[in-house]
Amino acid sequence: MQIFISILVFIVIFSLVIFVHELGHFLAAKRARIYVEEFGFGMPPRIWGKKVGETVYSVNWIPFGGFLRILGENGGGKSNKRSFGNAHLRSRFFVAVGGVVMNLIMAFLFLTLGFWIGIEPLIATTDDFIEGIESGQIVIETGMYVKSVEVGSVADELGIEVGDKISSVDSSPLTMVADFYLAFEDGMAVLEVDGKGSIKFEGDGSKLGMDFYSFDMPRVKIVEVAEGSLLQEGDVILRIDGVEIFGIERFYEIKDSAVDYDVLRSGEVVAVELVPSVKNSALITKIFQGSGAEEAGLIASDVILSINGQEILKAEDVPTVTLAQEDDVLTYVIKRDGTEISFDVLRNEEGYVGIYVADIESVKSDVSAIYEETYVTSVMEIKKVRYGFLRAPVEAVSEIKRLSILTFGVIKEFFGGLITKGEVSDSVAGPVGIAQMTYVFFKEGFAALVRFIALLSLSLAVFNIIPFPGLDGGRFAFLLFEAFTGRKPNAKVEAVFHSVGFMLLMLLLVVVTYKDVIRIVQ
Repeated sequence: MQIFISILVFIVIFSLVIFVHELGHFLAAKRARIYVEEFGFGMPPRIWGKKVGETVYSVNWIPFGGFLRILGENGGGKSNKRSFGNAHLRSRFFVAVGGVVMNLIMAFLFLTLGFWIGIEPLIATTDDFIEGIESGQIVIETGMYVKSVEVGSVADELGIEVGDKISSVDSSPLTMVADFYLAFEDGMAVLEVDGKGSIKFEGDGSKLGMDFYSFDMPRVKIVEVAEGSLLQEGDVILRIDGVEIFGIERFYEIKDSAVDYDVLRSGEVVAVELVPSVKNSALITKIFQGSGAEEAGLIASDVILSINGQEILKAEDVPTVTLAQEDDVLTYVIKRDGTEISFDVLRNEEGYVGIYVADIESVKSDVSAIYEETYVTSVMEIKKVRYGFLRAPVEAVSEIKRLSILTFGVIKEFFGGLITKGEVSDSVAGPVGIAQMTYVFFKEGFAALVRFIALLSLSLAVFNIIPFPGLDGGRFAFLLFEAFTGRKPNAKVEAVFHSVGFMLLMLLLVVVTYKDVIRIVQ
């Protein structure tokens, strides 16, 4: 029943987004007083139609979107002053972009609504994901946690519940997502579920009726530690001072100031508090000739530990302590080549001993050797983003800008791969793929559907503005040619270009749909 409702919702959403696009062209044409022959909901054959004024308004059998017939759109109707070809260039520009503008307005309205009621953030890139984790918007746990369980499925019958953690498979620790599915290659696997012990599963691992929001993330694993460290060889560093560590580069950015480590040790998350190992010292960088320091035997590179028994922790302590003494001869204890040596140093008339000093930091690293390894990580929660009445529209505009740039990038990559490699990327979905996404978002609730409609409408706007024959962007390109050259392109040539472009797009749609079906079946 739920699948049937999802299919119905898909048809409604898909038709709504396309219908709104055609409505944009229709309103722009009417505003420009261009002759509109028919405005239809759905695609022919026609079920019902009524002529109001000069335009036929129809309802059609194929329930996908709508269509618009404008007089002279494909080169005909030259004798009618109100045909598309005879309209002012500005009016034709207006009509060409009307659909794109309407889809952008639709995306803006739905995003604004979403931000009012609260929606999950639109995570489009790895950086978005990392930023979400660091800001606390996305809550993760290391390990493979069950996100959902289908009622009546194998997993449900065996007592698996949402939130259960699968720690090992066939007695081997579960460290990568692939480990779970590879275990079922022979049709059976024994999973260790925290709190429930060993559970034997039979069948295909992808058809057990449980889903995961899990993926592999780069982590830092310790190979060797310094003597006496509370960290251990084999520890996997998850967080340092509360900051998630994804990869060696991030580890090196903050390791020197680290105090609190969260590590994965023998399948358990262990908190390790390190003793700060940073100690400032004063290093002699220069000795003045004829000074008391030179005569006493001090040299550049000596580290001053104390003066007259007072500990020296930093460079500024040296003149402070030196000038505060009453004796003319001071006892300097320094460290040279690992050995502590005492010197009696004579001060000059101003009270100085004739040295320059600088701060040094002696950092003892608890971690001696590491390497990068991927570990399965699960999203436990994505907190919703909610804004006030006035801020929501502003954030919606910002989100449209961000997602438009990302969508252009995906489309560029898609066509780049198609032209250079002859490959159809999985980054673009056809009607079947969109239907599958609709089902997923429908299960997640109203807010998820609002977000999906906004994204779908925005994607249609961005795709249509591409200067490819058969798309609005293609028509816009011909109008630009006319604007720059001052002469109209040959109507028949333009019509052929758009017809060929449309056929290529339909062929591409068939290929993308085929890949969608294969992906779902697999």
